[in-house]
Amino acid sequence: MRKAGTSTLTTAALAASAVIATVAAAATTWTVLPGGAVTATGTQPLTVVDMNTGGAIVCDSMTAKAVAKSGSGLQPAGVAAIDELTFSTPGNPNDWCTGPVGIVFDVRPVGLPWQINAGSYDPASGEVVGKAVGVTVKAHGSDECDVTFSGADGQSGWVKMRYDNGTGKVWVGASPEEMETDYGTNLVATGVDPDCDPTLVALGDEISLGGEYEVAPKQLVTSP
Repeated sequence: MRKAGTSTLTTAALAASAVIATVAAAATTWTVLPGGAVTATGTQPLTVVDMNTGGAIVCDSMTAKAVAKSGSGLQPAGVAAIDELTFSTPGNPNDWCTGPVGIVFDVRPVGLPWQINAGSYDPASGEVVGKAVGVTVKAHGSDECDVTFSGADGQSGWVKMRYDNGTGKVWVGASPEEMETDYGTNLVATGVDPDCDPTLVALGDEISLGGEYEVAPKQLVTSP
């Protein structure tokens, strides 16, 4: 009887702990200051690599415009949203991004605004990790190849984001050290037309990406 009673009490305690943990997680809120309109300018090129073929697209210049919520007690979902996004490589034909074997690509976002969700905050480093969600990107090549990158298996596309409160810089996708193992995104090639060279990109190919932006005005993002 003591064993049964102890087991029942233990089960109840574990269940109560799970409920408390769930409530605590749900109660996590964020503070963003000053918030409002934000412009982010690329400080390191955006590199997109097809992990099956090794084909890469590199955009040397990127600009993003976003709106961040302002204040405290903010929910993590939709703490900011990206309204405008451009990619280019000045000097290329039409300033399009550089692709493999002499191809250049016009890279464009689809379905803006993209929502930014906060994930975790490290007070020691001042780093915030989150995701841009609802992400779809189309690329049109000078060889008439058209590719769509969106979420794998019908999921909403997402890209990891890491923001440094100290520098005001945000890294999107995987760091250079991570690109072989952590792709920084769930995007895959969900649309590939017959003009595309299958040795460069094929339907279902996973991609890894990485690039850096500097945010102005610099934001202070913390939790709780």
